[in-house]
Amino acid sequence: MRVSDLLRKIVPALLAVALATAVHAHDRTQQGTLVDESESFGPIDHAYVPPEPETLGGSWDLVDHDGRLVTDRTYRGKWMLVFFGFAACREACPGALMTMSQALDQLGADADDVQPLFIDFTMEEPDLRGLAQFVGNFHPRLVGLTGDRRQTFEVVRKFKVRREFAMANYSSKETGNRINHTTYFYVIDPDGVTRGYFSDRLTAEEAAAEIRHHMARHPARTPVPAPATAEHKGPRGVDLDTLYRLSTQEGESMDSARLRGRPTVLVFGYTNCPEVCPTSLLELTGELRALGPDADRLNVLFVTVDPERDTAERLRAFMSNFDARIHALTGSLDDVLAVAGAFGATVAQGDKSREYYSVNHTASTFLIDRYGMLAEIVPYRDSDGLSRNVRRLLAQ
Repeated sequence: MRVSDLLRKIVPALLAVALATAVHAHDRTQQGTLVDESESFGPIDHAYVPPEPETLGGSWDLVDHDGRLVTDRTYRGKWMLVFFGFAACREACPGALMTMSQALDQLGADADDVQPLFIDFTMEEPDLRGLAQFVGNFHPRLVGLTGDRRQTFEVVRKFKVRREFAMANYSSKETGNRINHTTYFYVIDPDGVTRGYFSDRLTAEEAAAEIRHHMARHPARTPVPAPATAEHKGPRGVDLDTLYRLSTQEGESMDSARLRGRPTVLVFGYTNCPEVCPTSLLELTGELRALGPDADRLNVLFVTVDPERDTAERLRAFMSNFDARIHALTGSLDDVLAVAGAFGATVAQGDKSREYYSVNHTASTFLIDRYGMLAEIVPYRDSDGLSRNVRRLLAQ
């Protein structure tokens, strides 16, 4: 048989096989095809015993969507309703948070004793602005919490939450990574003990019934504290003497003559801060420029919470990016912590054994009047509140 005759017989057969394979492969990726995920699961372990609720949770530290450091003790005195997920989630998390919002509405007046929390365990750097926008779509009291890899891994491990990086995306309509994860709500009593957990597949009415069940079985033993947003209700004295232990990035000591007699604006931060600190300093720079000559009547201070790495030379280079009227202060770690304590600010340094570590700290801006009284605490990224209150202090 000639080669040409052989090819005429073989090629059509090969094309038919290739076409059938292509059609079959195409059918497997057709949109709208339902796949039973249970087919990919392993055999059911009938001996598995779910963990007791009281064994879940414990101590943790994270940052809320306004940049404030919070711990497991921040919301003591209130019930906590916690859901884990990530802000870029397009299905499970929004649906669960909508159920959470509706369940709180079902609770009526009892909802005032419940603090809803969404813990973002994203595998990327924390995006506080994105987190704030995400939780803003749901219940008005919902607080978003996040942190660095150490912090999120620790809280995930303590609640035995599964998180598994799946793939970049499933369709062109999705952006960011997809993370498969546990979708339970965790109910934590006012003393910090986990009393139960339930699936996000419950209806809002069923979820509200679950919460009421635990609230009835475990009444609070500790008094309910004031909400976190009410941390400052009026002027109070500040121990400005703690500031006199510090020195500027130029090596000059602070003294009472520099502070007394005019208002002071103060923020905490550090030069390795990836987002919060530069943003706060840029907002202060914009405010000083908007004030014009009146800005010269203010003391504006940036207190480093990382004095071991923030040398005077490093602070000078960092502060050169902002208005020259903002002065950086540094000192020993003990002296810095004394200042933070005087203002009621929190500072929590990360694992220093690592080459790169973060320092969580209060991100609010503190306003002190000319008499040394704490006049206002402005939340992170509240530009309007900062401008309004600074002008009020200057008008006094």
